Amino acid sequence: MHKSPSRGAGLGPSIPAILLFLCASVGPVGAQLVPASTTALGMGGNHAAVARGLAALGVNPANLGLSDNPGWSLAIPVLGGMQGLEPITLGDLLSADGDLLPDEKKDAWLEEIRRAGGQTGLGRAELTGLAISVGPVAFQVHGQAFMEASLSPFASELILFRDSWATRPLPTDLDLAGSRADGSGVTTFALGAGFPVAEDLFGLGDERLALGASLTYSMGNGVFLARDPQGLVDAGSPLALLAFPILQTDEEDYQFNGGSGVGLDLGVGWQAGPWGVSASLANVFNTFDWDLDALAYYPGEVVVGSGGVSLDYEKRPAQQAPQVLLDELDGLRFKPRMTIGTRWDATETVTLAADVQHRFGEGLPLGPPTRAGVGLDLQVIPQLSLQTGLTYVTDGVRAGMGAALTLGPFNLGGAYQLQRGSVGDSQLAALGISFNTR
Repeated sequence: MHKSPSRGAGLGPSIPAILLFLCASVGPVGAQLVPASTTALGMGGNHAAVARGLAALGVNPANLGLSDNPGWSLAIPVLGGMQGLEPITLGDLLSADGDLLPDEKKDAWLEEIRRAGGQTGLGRAELTGLAISVGPVAFQVHGQAFMEASLSPFASELILFRDSWATRPLPTDLDLAGSRADGSGVTTFALGAGFPVAEDLFGLGDERLALGASLTYSMGNGVFLARDPQGLVDAGSPLALLAFPILQTDEEDYQFNGGSGVGLDLGVGWQAGPWGVSASLANVFNTFDWDLDALAYYPGEVVVGSGGVSLDYEKRPAQQAPQVLLDELDGLRFKPRMTIGTRWDATETVTLAADVQHRFGEGLPLGPPTRAGVGLDLQVIPQLSLQTGLTYVTDGVRAGMGAALTLGPFNLGGAYQLQRGSVGDSQLAALGISFNTR
């Protein structure tokens, strides 16, 4: 059996190109805006009532109005990355040369995928390009790229070799088995402020209540959706039709902004001596939407008949994509997210914190919808503090640890987080430099 030439072969990048494209687009999805602080990650994300200065904007802008908020703070790029893709890792994909990846390398990857039974897992890259606060006002620019995959070996081969499908032997296993791949890249700009509204509210001394709000503007830098909407339609007939359609950002006419929208976050913060409480609602409204005119659709239709096998990956307007893909794209919007946190400064060197967070509905930000956990920040010596945290997430658990070296206003921080469970196994690391905050 031979393959007839595919229509539109070469129009559309491979998985490595997609990941490189998404990650480069945002500057290296979690929340659309995360604290520009490695301390937050080290505490397992349980930082809502602890965050101050520039770190407050990602969890609760009201914290900017509390009495111990610094006069100013600044962070230069804070880098983070999550690795949970197997057997081809995020590092493999990001070190690849996109469309120039040789077929020999793709074949080696495909063999690894076949031995593993498929390509699965998730990966994420993050960069806070700038975060700054002056008094009760803060500004942050944050980018994220996210890829999640559950691909059979055949689905992986279709994407990896869709530009050279006509030259390859027919796979013995044509099973798509519910394969899917999701990728998105978003850059968010945020401006927020927090202001005190009451002091000595309950007569507890050193007490303050603050309210805060922040406006966000998000740009969709790239998106990649691939689905098996039907699998093998008729395996017993002389003609078998399979489909693995793809809806993605159109690289041939790419304008960096594949969608946009504005949003509003609100928060309230309270502190009294060693105690603190934080409550916030992100995306009270958010108008973000993807622009279909900036996307392209590739049918991915495989026809197996007596005359051979043909593959159709000819580019078409995004509006012609199957409804299942259009519905999935429509779901990639920012959904409301509630966070409640507490803190207790047990001593001058020990801070305990606890958080509960829930996202209302599927969509952005990607990841588990619910988490709840506890965190610890321990100042070992004036120049060194250590963090740790344990967090339950929907269908899994996360454990974090971190350290921060502080010399005057200068702070160098690093953190590591491990996730386990049916939600997926992954590792997340971050490194950042900041001033007047951790």
